[in-house]
Amino acid sequence: MGDVARERKVIMNFLNLLAIKDMGHGLIIGSTVMMICPAVVQLRLLRSLPYLSAISFALALSLGAVYLIYPNYFDHVEPTVTVIGQIVAAGGQAYPQGTDWQFNGLVYGPGLYLLNAIGTQLFDPILGSKLPGVLSYSFGLLLLWWFLPSPIPRAMLVLTYLFYEFGFWNRPESHLLFLTALGVALVTRPQKWTLLCLGFLAGVATTFKFTGFLFFVPFALVVCVQKINWPKLLFAGILGISVAWLPYALPVFNFYNHLAYIQTLATQTLSASILQSNLAYAFFSFLPVIWLWFTQRNNLQARGIGLIILVDVVIEILVCIAASKPGAGPHHLLPGLPLKIWLVHQLDRKSTRL
Repeated sequence: MGDVARERKVIMNFLNLLAIKDMGHGLIIGSTVMMICPAVVQLRLLRSLPYLSAISFALALSLGAVYLIYPNYFDHVEPTVTVIGQIVAAGGQAYPQGTDWQFNGLVYGPGLYLLNAIGTQLFDPILGSKLPGVLSYSFGLLLLWWFLPSPIPRAMLVLTYLFYEFGFWNRPESHLLFLTALGVALVTRPQKWTLLCLGFLAGVATTFKFTGFLFFVPFALVVCVQKINWPKLLFAGILGISVAWLPYALPVFNFYNHLAYIQTLATQTLSASILQSNLAYAFFSFLPVIWLWFTQRNNLQARGIGLIILVDVVIEILVCIAASKPGAGPHHLLPGLPLKIWLVHQLDRKSTRL
């Protein structure tokens, strides 16, 4: 009985990993279609991608709109974020000392509470706390749709839809998604000041979550692979650090108390099941990127992209580990999707030229 129960548990764990945001099931369905369906049918399915991606895009945006109408929250942490925003608006401490942090203490950065403070003062508290996240989510999707106009990258936007409310709730993920979408816009149409803007965005991302800057390391590499400028890179780093530090100049944000919160979080043990889920999501979401790169790895232009993919894989593994604390999960990797979609766009364009 012990062996049977152990085998059953292994099978259930495997099925659970496949069910991560429906990616594993999509992989099985896609593999089955490639093996069973004739080439003519596969070509017809590919031609339908623009329509399928448009449907996915409409569903993703409509889900955010419905959430605004819904008169409550989907997650138990969201009311706490709203309350801390109201405390900040009233001049209270976002990171109090003593035992108060046990009631409303969260390790999120000051940028999140500032947005909630503004929203709750301008609108009804529930609507005002949800609106910034929905707007960031919607604008992030619109940016990706506009700057990556080929069918396959647009179809990948369905991955944001599969996150459901995790994409637009009032926690940091929606804002980080918007910031990384801005990163895609910057590297898609590079200018002389692109690297400096990436440093600024990395600083803003860090004000929402202390690991937010990690998502911008691959973007900086995209610029540096083309032509590295050490003085500009150094200035971008200084700019990012300055922006990340700026909110702590306000009396409602105590840097040392916030640091103590983060240190308390660091003492928590990792959850093996959450780590497995995070790694499974990272694996599934990287598959189209790595597959496209592998088909053209001998192309000189693809070698630079290979370095970017390698760095991004390392970054995602670090985020997977950081997001394995109790209560975390694969949604912490959502801000990494825009770069993967951009990589697919770049590789798809190169493959059509070969």
